[in-house]
Amino acid sequence: MENCEVDFKSAVENYQELSNTSKYMLCIQDKIVDEKCDSLRQKWEALANCIPERVETLKGELLSWNSFHDKLDAFLAWVEEMEGFTKIEKPRDETEAVQQLKGLEEFQSNFRCRQDSFESLVKEGREVRLHASMGEEAERLGDKLTKLTDRWDEMLRWAAGRYQLLVLSRHYLDSSKHVVQYLEKIEEKLSSAKDIPPAVLEKIKEESRKAKAKVDLWKQQCLDLDVVVKDGHLMLQQESSGQAVAFDEKLGNLNMEWHTVILDVEEKKKSIEKTAKKWWDFTRNKLKMIRWLKKKEGDAQMQKRD
Repeated sequence: MENCEVDFKSAVENYQELSNTSKYMLCIQDKIVDEKCDSLRQKWEALANCIPERVETLKGELLSWNSFHDKLDAFLAWVEEMEGFTKIEKPRDETEAVQQLKGLEEFQSNFRCRQDSFESLVKEGREVRLHASMGEEAERLGDKLTKLTDRWDEMLRWAAGRYQLLVLSRHYLDSSKHVVQYLEKIEEKLSSAKDIPPAVLEKIKEESRKAKAKVDLWKQQCLDLDVVVKDGHLMLQQESSGQAVAFDEKLGNLNMEWHTVILDVEEKKKSIEKTAKKWWDFTRNKLKMIRWLKKKEGDAQMQKRD
């Protein structure tokens, strides 16, 4: 800039000297030269005043750009850290399920707390990109913002889906556990009862085993399911086969399958209860008959003595 200024002043002075020579003595030519020199000087002064302001503006924009990128990188690092939670395997027992449900609640709470920061950052990023010159940096910024919004949405949906699946699985598995415990109590009670033919007892145990096998199969199917996000869609995937189905559709099917299992098990329970009731009634009536016979026998002995 300083070198250009020296050249500029030299050119103006030379031009003015030429105006004093015999070649440019005409008044009109002198006037034209003066006007051009004045115009050139004014433009130069305007440019000299404008450049420092532009430099300061660019410095401010650069500072703002760097500050935004620092915030964006820090936020992306936090999102990446939170993303590690989505890699945790589905719990395999009640204790793990309770712990993970608590972790999911904290996970969702953290996202809710940062929702305003997320929206503000995305808005600021769009404004920064809008005012930035088109180029690789602007494209990279656009890619970062797109990646951030996609990951944010996917993780929130994954957390909600995993939470819902865990709650339903616990409900199903708790119901299954109660069914199994009930069947085992009936088996235990019948096994300790007297006078029940072995064939009848074995039949009852066989029905109980079938019911428990259905419940166990259902339990394994539940444990085999996990929540995934594929191509922007929330899905339930079978870990054993890798097959994935739309989340809402699979949940509806699960509910229908569960009702089918429960109805089947309930039928077996009724059959077992009916058989057990017959033998309990038979045993109770037999005991009544024995007591009645003993009483009659005692009465007969008393009459003989008299």
